[in-house]
Amino acid sequence: MSLGYGSNPYSNWRFIALSQFSVIFISALISFFPQYYILGYVIYLAISLSLTSLLTFRSNPMLRERKYMGEIMRSKTIYEEKNAKEVMNKDEEYMKIYKQMLKRNGYSMLYLVGYLVVVLVIYDVVFDRYRTMFGSNHLDLFLAFFLSLDAVVLANIFISRKVMKGATSQIMAPQTYRITEKGVIASDATGVFLHSRHLPSSDINVNREKRYVEIKSNTIKLPYDIRLYTRDIDKLLDVLERVKRLELRRQQSSSQN
Repeated sequence: MSLGYGSNPYSNWRFIALSQFSVIFISALISFFPQYYILGYVIYLAISLSLTSLLTFRSNPMLRERKYMGEIMRSKTIYEEKNAKEVMNKDEEYMKIYKQMLKRNGYSMLYLVGYLVVVLVIYDVVFDRYRTMFGSNHLDLFLAFFLSLDAVVLANIFISRKVMKGATSQIMAPQTYRITEKGVIASDATGVFLHSRHLPSSDINVNREKRYVEIKSNTIKLPYDIRLYTRDIDKLLDVLERVKRLELRRQQSSSQN
């Protein structure tokens, strides 16, 4: 699995609820207590980031797996592939998928910049006009701020879902990786890793023509799809089988104690 795997947060109703609370809080703050805006915003950010981190941790099972990375890294290395990229580049189908993923990520970055520009324009131009229009009528000011901010947030949710569509189904293929007695871990920036305890229940598919082994989850509770390209597919299969047997022995020993 990988920390790079990730769904759009706005597919989770808790994040949508948090965003709506944020709109109400900020609208009330700048309407009724503008003198405390900076202090209130700092407090809001601290609470919001804490809640977001908690919700992300609970809704993304792969983040909970991060604690096993150290265990995999410290274990004895029994196989290492330093040049999977060379094999990977010959797989035209995967390279097409990979380029689409990079394109989607590029769109996400451009969208984020555009979104921030829109927010700044609304704050500097639209909000000043609202203050001129409504003056000391705090309730009308609150409603105007709320409707404007909520429109931006709802547009953000809609566009984010479009931009991130398909991101959760991507195949993760490290360019360099190691297999230790406790699992698979990438040596590159992909951050791919899979603890050995998942191997016995994983679906393992082999493509000898394109020279890769794909390890795929068979449960939606912990989704992962890892593709290991290699120059020696038989050796890779033997090593994975060895790690799987070691894990089964550990599990059997643990159940007997």
